[in-house]
Amino acid sequence: MKKILLLAVGVVVFLATEGLYASQPVRVIGSTSIGYDNNTGFNADRKGDTFHEETLYLGYTTPVVDRLKLKLSGSVLNVGYFNQTDYDFLIPIARVGFDFELTDKTTLETDYRFKYFYFPDYESVSSKVHEGRVGLHHAFDKNLYVEGGFTAASKNYDERSTRLSSGRFSEDEELEEMKNVVDAEIGYRFNRRTFVTLTAYGSLNDGNNQYNDYYDYEMFKVVPVVRLKLTQKCSAQFRFSYERREYDSRTLVDDGGTCEKDDIYTASAGLFYKYTKNLSIGLTYDYRQKNSNEPSQTYSGSTTSLGFYFVF
Repeated sequence: MKKILLLAVGVVVFLATEGLYASQPVRVIGSTSIGYDNNTGFNADRKGDTFHEETLYLGYTTPVVDRLKLKLSGSVLNVGYFNQTDYDFLIPIARVGFDFELTDKTTLETDYRFKYFYFPDYESVSSKVHEGRVGLHHAFDKNLYVEGGFTAASKNYDERSTRLSSGRFSEDEELEEMKNVVDAEIGYRFNRRTFVTLTAYGSLNDGNNQYNDYYDYEMFKVVPVVRLKLTQKCSAQFRFSYERREYDSRTLVDDGGTCEKDDIYTASAGLFYKYTKNLSIGLTYDYRQKNSNEPSQTYSGSTTSLGFYFVF
């Protein structure tokens, strides 16, 4: 499920970076695609299914006063499977933020986002997420920038109770997770055809599940991305990520004295053709491999999709 969300976000970022829409206050991006997922549940069962995906993004940016800009946006991601409907989901996102130009090259960024992860056939994992971020963006010149920030987020599940230290489920307290994230990114345009970014994340996840602190972990992630403009109409994107998770108290099934540690590798490639000014066609492939010292958590999976992307 997460790989499809990351893929959709990657497409939106790719379109924005390549300048497929005009520079204007209101930006609208939509897409529709169909593909095949060979491991819908991200587990060792490896049940595959065909899926359809639709996205819509609407963004608005306007000056408020000198050096201060208001950013508003909303987006929706809908994914449905033809057979494995437990993994159907809808994710609306609302965002508001301000950019303040400290200098001609340095900007203070603030953002608030609300996300709702809705699973109509798997309601126990439906959840609401509140995120607040503050960061700095510095452009050395038109080709090189660096940025970094801090995010605090909370995640509340709709129909999943927290577990008490006794092992019983609470009758009046829902499961909640808190996450603190530090991010840093550097981007460099080698020439008019090649743009590269390198992003690193570090986070702490802390849940209110008292039984074995099941949702508490430390995470480090690094993500290099290469975007290429192959011809006037054809572009490509290549993305790789490595994520390391170390759980505080989630012990192995066959070893109560050892905590779970996961290594997650993802790689994706996309080829996009600009058919008209407002329409692009894209073929994407995404692969994920999870290695864990808990055998039941080791698996791999991939998705392949063909999509149409509309920009106005």
